[in-house]
Amino acid sequence: MPVASQHDPRIELCGKIETLAALEAADGETVVPRETVRSACALVGGLPKGTRLPQASVSPDGEIGLTWFRGRDQLHAFIEPDGRLVWTEAHDGKVTPGDDIDSLTERPRFYSAIAHFYQ
Repeated sequence: MPVASQHDPRIELCGKIETLAALEAADGETVVPRETVRSACALVGGLPKGTRLPQASVSPDGEIGLTWFRGRDQLHAFIEPDGRLVWTEAHDGKVTPGDDIDSLTERPRFYSAIAHFYQ
């Protein structure tokens, strides 16, 4: 059993995503479906331990955005309200499409894309 003083940054990021979604809803700006928040937390929670964590944001369309950085390069992922996960990569200012997958059943493909991004 983990020691209480140990923390998992993936759980902390999930809490941040939940807070961002709640703040947007409280402001009446955006309502992020609860299932989208759950999908984002499942995605983040399933990241291999030691994987760099992304910055999180909430879009006006109810999507949750996750962005990874490597220098000036970026990997942008969006968990859409319908459960789809879409991502792109930007290298030296050129955007390359990633893929469009089910955020719950096809996550290993996305984890591979993150690993490739950091190679």
